[in-house]
Amino acid sequence: MGRWMGMPYLMHIPFDNSNRLDRNIYYFEYKRIEFKLVQHNQKYQDVLLTILPESNDRVGKIYKVACEYLSALSWQNSAMVIITPEGGVERKETTLRKAKCTMFDFRKVPWGCYSGRGYSIIVIPKIGNDRQRKALALFRQAFSNLNPYFSFLFYWHVLGVGKRKLPPKKPSASEWIDASFNKRKVHVAKEHLTRLHLGKQTLGKCLYDDYRNAIAHIERAPGKKELEIDDLDDLERTYISTRVIEDFAKYYIKSELGLTEKLYLAKKTRSGFPVYLAESQLWEKGYKIAYERKPTKF
Repeated sequence: MGRWMGMPYLMHIPFDNSNRLDRNIYYFEYKRIEFKLVQHNQKYQDVLLTILPESNDRVGKIYKVACEYLSALSWQNSAMVIITPEGGVERKETTLRKAKCTMFDFRKVPWGCYSGRGYSIIVIPKIGNDRQRKALALFRQAFSNLNPYFSFLFYWHVLGVGKRKLPPKKPSASEWIDASFNKRKVHVAKEHLTRLHLGKQTLGKCLYDDYRNAIAHIERAPGKKELEIDDLDDLERTYISTRVIEDFAKYYIKSELGLTEKLYLAKKTRSGFPVYLAESQLWEKGYKIAYERKPTKF
């Protein structure tokens, strides 16, 4: 992205969303920034639009807020979301309602990963601190990538965000996995445990040494498990380990980082600009939920 001066600037933030929304256009305010979400057909990426003043000093900040929002949407809808840094154009329009998308990017999510319409942006998790933001960004990247080696590492990185509460002393990620598993906080299918070939290892030790370290360090000491890229059996176990660590990452975000509250998209009047509010604010201030679910067709 370059630097621009002149008339108001229409910023484009294209993104793929594997779960199709029930409307083609949404207006909302998130973290005091107004956005217009435009859902395109299955050929082009969707886009977030926002209008900047004459100076672009806030481009980086707005992009970061938009990414945070899309991480929240990905988490809420269990959707693959891939963000494409773009740019924008100088426009005469002064309102988002008049603004139109002028940049189009082809979709990056594989066709077979898309879900039908029916999803919404009405409810998202409340991201209250930087730890939650960072963890959801890592989770979004892992969930939206089809490469199991990449996804495993990013799910593992989630377990390194913030301080762990379980057990009382600060545990390693593998110790935290074992404590959570032993207390039945996270369920792991028996067939998955069998396929991981635990042997005398604990689940946490296996995920750390046989998968995290094997992926991060291709050449290993004698006796240590090495990654076999083109071995079908090894690849299957890697996919299984990725599904397992994904569940632990979800639990970590909820239990250790406290991501349990929700925000609701609401407005006061028919023409009012929708904003995200906590449930207590929703009823206290006389707002009502925005956007009834009325599917539209292209």
